[in-house]
Amino acid sequence: MTRVRLPAVAAALIVVGAAASSHAARGTTTPGILYDVNVTLTDTKIRLSHKSDSSLTRMPRGAYIRYAVTNRGTRRYVFRIWATQSSPVRPGGRDSLVINWNYRGRFAYLKLFRGKQVGPKGYITIY
Repeated sequence: MTRVRLPAVAAALIVVGAAASSHAARGTTTPGILYDVNVTLTDTKIRLSHKSDSSLTRMPRGAYIRYAVTNRGTRRYVFRIWATQSSPVRPGGRDSLVINWNYRGRFAYLKLFRGKQVGPKGYITIY
């Protein structure tokens, strides 16, 4: 009669179960790609730029975007996108913010001066 050790069997089952579950979940829990987007605020517009040729107004769900905000205007502006905003950026100053786009939809970005929208606004679509 062969004796099987219970701890060895339990350990083998745990390893097999963990390997199967990590393989199945890998596609849904991998972190998104971090995109660096430069945002330039002027008195008349907001310009978004990226070193790649990809569109900045359509991004996949789960993307991480670091917005590097530079103020080239003459007033202290705040950059707001979705429910996140930068601190007031003095003329010639910089700030940054990171957003993890977990939700699909169309989200506005705009420029604020003293809490009120100034200038045009744009939109980013998360698909």
